[in-house]
Amino acid sequence: MRPVPGRNNAAKQAAFENQSATVIKSPFGGNGDVDSNPTFLDGNISLAGNSSMNLSNAATFDPSKTTGSADTSNGEEDYLNEPPLLEDLGINISHISKKTFSVLFFKDCEKDIMDDSDMAGPLMFILLFGMFLLLSGKVHFSYIYGFSMIGCVGLYVLLNLMGQTKDIELYNTMSILGYSMLPIVFLAGVAVFITLQGLVGAILAPITILWATVTATRFFVTTLEMEDRRYLIAYPVGLFYACFMIITVF
Repeated sequence: MRPVPGRNNAAKQAAFENQSATVIKSPFGGNGDVDSNPTFLDGNISLAGNSSMNLSNAATFDPSKTTGSADTSNGEEDYLNEPPLLEDLGINISHISKKTFSVLFFKDCEKDIMDDSDMAGPLMFILLFGMFLLLSGKVHFSYIYGFSMIGCVGLYVLLNLMGQTKDIELYNTMSILGYSMLPIVFLAGVAVFITLQGLVGAILAPITILWATVTATRFFVTTLEMEDRRYLIAYPVGLFYACFMIITVF
């Protein structure tokens, strides 16, 4: 059956009239008048889709709950418990002094101190050695750097090949050779005031080489526990310090 056009038009016209007759109410109250107590401020706001947002539960500012405030007592305790600057940098003054006195007075050093591969003392001695050579009119910083690096790496490889029970680290090798450099530093200090190309140099040069070699060999024997190979260690160590003696004298 075909739909009747007149009946459909009448139904559409009635729906349009009903929609046009809908009254839009004011949000402030009844018949368009402004209410003294508006309903949209009571804490509930009606939204489309029958969803509501409750403003009465909005978060309020509470100064006691702020996280920006720091506890001064805890901060003071943290500052008081911080380690000293030298310890934070890995510089142990006690170990440096003990190793230095061990070199100067041929004293035995504890094994745990020898295992501390600090570089503060060796760097200080090497810089002092270079400054003494500079004051005596010899600019040999490149030779010092080259002999030091080649000698330390070579002795590191040789000592690890010789060791049977223990190995030694490269930094520990550099630390021991640097501390034992102190007699050569004294020889460079003497060269500032007098010339070593004579009888004085012929006497002092072998003494300083022997002094540095004995000290470094004793340190390596203590670290690697190789009492039976003391002289095998002493030979390359003596050649290492002989290079520095040559650039000091000549």
